[in-house]
Amino acid sequence: MSSYILALNTIFNLSNLYSETSQTDKAKAMYTQALTRYTTVQGASSNICEDLEDRLQALQLGSAESETHQDASTETRAQRLKSLMQKIFRKDRR
Repeated sequence: MSSYILALNTIFNLSNLYSETSQTDKAKAMYTQALTRYTTVQGASSNICEDLEDRLQALQLGSAESETHQDASTETRAQRLKSLMQKIFRKDRR
C-alpha cells in the first residue's frame, strides 16, 4: 500500500509541474487521475482529495478566463482564481 501512495504522490507532483508550466490540459488529466485514485484509497473527504478538487477548480477557472476575456465578469473570475491559487499555495507550504 505504501508504494501505491508513493506512486500517487508522483502523479500529484507531476500534475503540479504541468500546472506550473502552463500545460493545463496535461495538468487537468493528471489531477483527475490522482483524484480518482486518492478517492479510492483515502476517501473523498480526505485533505488530499479536497486539495486536488481545489486545484482542478482553479484550472477550470483559469481556462474560463482565457476563453472569456471579453466577458464583463472577467475581473470577478480573476479575483476568485487568485483567491483559490493563494489557498492552494498556502496548503503546499504547510
